[in-house]
Amino acid sequence: TPVTAVMVPDRPGGLAPVLQLIAEGEIDVEYMYSLFTHKEGNAYMVFRVSDNEKFTALLSQNGIHVADRQELGIGD
Repeated sequence: TPVTAVMVPDRPGGLAPVLQLIAEGEIDVEYMYSLFTHKEGNAYMVFRVSDNEKFTALLSQNGIHVADRQELGIGD
């Protein structure tokens, strides 16, 4: 199942900009969860959404980092 891992600041409200984009883009979230992985004050959230291409485009346009498999240490 395709999912998108997003780096967010590990602080209260750090996820708010991502959720705002989801709401504004009218993208449905099927599920989301956090990973235990932390890096330099950031956390990772994993999203399964109704329109992954639209979601990743919105993230990119707004300067929000999408993590790749290598960064997460889960393969090539």
